[in-house]
Amino acid sequence: MAPPAQLHVERGGRVTWLRGGVGELWRLERGAEGWRATRSSVPAGSWLASDERGAAQVAAPDEVGGDVTAWLRHPRGAVDVVGVRDALEVRERDRAPRRYPIAVAALLLSPDLRRVYVVSSSGAIFVVPAAPGGAPAPLDVELRGALSAVRGAALAPAGLVLLADDAVVGVNLRTKQATRLFACAPAPNDEVAIAVDHRGELYLASSGGLWVRRSDGEELARWLLPES
Repeated sequence: MAPPAQLHVERGGRVTWLRGGVGELWRLERGAEGWRATRSSVPAGSWLASDERGAAQVAAPDEVGGDVTAWLRHPRGAVDVVGVRDALEVRERDRAPRRYPIAVAALLLSPDLRRVYVVSSSGAIFVVPAAPGGAPAPLDVELRGALSAVRGAALAPAGLVLLADDAVVGVNLRTKQATRLFACAPAPNDEVAIAVDHRGELYLASSGGLWVRRSDGEELARWLLPES
């Protein structure tokens, strides 16, 4: 199973975009004169991780395992949290993996490294303590109206941002309120990903390139993927 596209934005503004299914890694920086982009090849099936400073790292397929739909490695080695088809799997050293019936769309580590937010494909959110024996607990979030299938998620200054089939949705973790930010309808088979920087600007990637938007959907910048 090929991993989904993955985006990582560092505080300094550097964007790492991993198209794991095709083994393509882009590093981009936006300046006054436009984008500076470099491309490199990685083994197909690679995943993105981050260290304690928030810098992006590439994990090889043999570090992650097969049939994985989402993967998160704690930078201090406390736990690996993995989406395996229709289940959430928590892996710890010297313990058998624990599985829970959650179809995982995204896994996000809290800024203090103490919690993992698990976003399911239906939009339900769970919290797993990043400590031995941690189990997922549901987070009761109020959302007005139905939510279509979730295809990705990212940490944001006020909480989380979900990328669904028909909209981008912001989740305030303090008030437990979810709000539709703007309409967004990626193609069903498109390789999409989302990330948010420390200013709250949204980065949306698809097979065509990368778009930067405000939380209301206004476009700030774009970078189109060069034709091969």
